[in-house]
Amino acid sequence: MGAVLIVTGTGFVVFINFVLYCCLRVASEADEKMERAYMFLKTDKRNRYEEQETGLAAAAADCETEATAATATYMGTAANAETAADDMEAAVHLLIERNISVSVMESCTSGLFASSITDTEGASAVFRGSFVTYSNEAKVMQGVPEETIAVYGVYSLPVAEAMAEACREAYGAQIGIGITGTTGNTDPNNSDSVPGEVYYAILWNEQKGLHTLHFETAGLSRQDLKRRIVAEIARTLRRMLTA
Repeated sequence: MGAVLIVTGTGFVVFINFVLYCCLRVASEADEKMERAYMFLKTDKRNRYEEQETGLAAAAADCETEATAATATYMGTAANAETAADDMEAAVHLLIERNISVSVMESCTSGLFASSITDTEGASAVFRGSFVTYSNEAKVMQGVPEETIAVYGVYSLPVAEAMAEACREAYGAQIGIGITGTTGNTDPNNSDSVPGEVYYAILWNEQKGLHTLHFETAGLSRQDLKRRIVAEIARTLRRMLTA
């Protein structure tokens, strides 16, 4: 019995060792599989991150390019706007200093010139008022002779002069400014419409300034064109006041 027990005990130990070996082998293989899985996930994650980083870098580069272009456009527009604002501000200060009143009748600029006058503090002392007469009928209602439009066309120097005279008389101002022209597409209601062609008149006591402007409209929005028109007229008014 003792020999059998001894043998049995030894077999049991061997069996236990074999089981432990198998468990360790399985555990080792499991560890290896887990390590490989971990490395795969880590590599995949890194690759995805690098792809995202590359995509973000490309997007950032595109944004930077767009921002640079937008800044250049803005700076150009801002520079033009600053020059126009300087001319208008200087003109309004001259009107205030010399106590000269002004009024405006606008068509194609749709009130932008009058609005620019009031951007200068103290303009209320000299700015009497304005009319926005976008249609032929509106011009006639505010004092432009109907026959002048019929004979010369609404887009003409005689009509610009009549607009300046009409607003000057209506508001009792010393200076009257009339602006007419086409900023966008050809006006279907008036055969004399030429896109980018503008006529304006500045009447000051016995002085009369009649002017024609021509703009290339390609690539310009209506708002851009209006600002350019206002800038040119502001410059002319400033020069007239300092002559």
